[in-house]
Amino acid sequence: MSYAFGKDIVYKFYPLLDNADMSIASSVTSQTPAIYVFDETVPTRSDALSGANSIQTISSWSWNATKKYWSFTITAIDDPHPDSNIFTRIYWIAINFILQSGEQTQTLIKPLQLERVVGHDRTVSVTEADLQVYFPQVVAYSSDVQRQAYIRQAIEEVKATLKAKGYDWAKIQRADRLNMCVTYKALSMILLSQVQEPNDKFFIKYQEFKNSFNLNLDSLRLEYQAMEAGELREVQTSTPILIVR
Repeated sequence: MSYAFGKDIVYKFYPLLDNADMSIASSVTSQTPAIYVFDETVPTRSDALSGANSIQTISSWSWNATKKYWSFTITAIDDPHPDSNIFTRIYWIAINFILQSGEQTQTLIKPLQLERVVGHDRTVSVTEADLQVYFPQVVAYSSDVQRQAYIRQAIEEVKATLKAKGYDWAKIQRADRLNMCVTYKALSMILLSQVQEPNDKFFIKYQEFKNSFNLNLDSLRLEYQAMEAGELREVQTSTPILIVR
């Protein structure tokens, strides 16, 4: 997860053991931690414990008993080189805490990814009316709430598909060109939910919209901001790309 330069960060720390949430005794949930933030140089274990060479110290946090995490605030960090073409920088957090009263302090070092904020001037904007244009009967097989939910899910599916192809969503300049893809994807999911048996009318229609989605995505060309300096290039979505910083 990335955080923005120039904005306070509410950081959540979920203690885990064997990939599962830990049960933390109430006697230590209100402990005073020693949390340090370091710049791009990875701290040594010694510095992580003492805070030497850190740029920020945090000594308070709060425990969420329901979701089992501590949260604390990191004061906004400015971009150290705003005139640089480096978009993302990795800072470091050292969290010193105990799990039981009277026991040793444990030290956890974690990366803190900070980046500059980017934005779209156009965005994906698919409505229920768009679904009805391509499949008027959609209103017979889904409610308003369901159609809205499927549109939101379709947008996430399109984002995931593009990410798998190597595209950074934030750098797509004409996100509105994905409207058709989202429409086809939402309709395919709605029809799939109605399938009762193999090759029934819903399955056939589902396959139709699924194929339309894939064809549309593969043939789509997007202006893609490949570099933070602002260089634009047009790429075809069927061609995976790799961005190396």
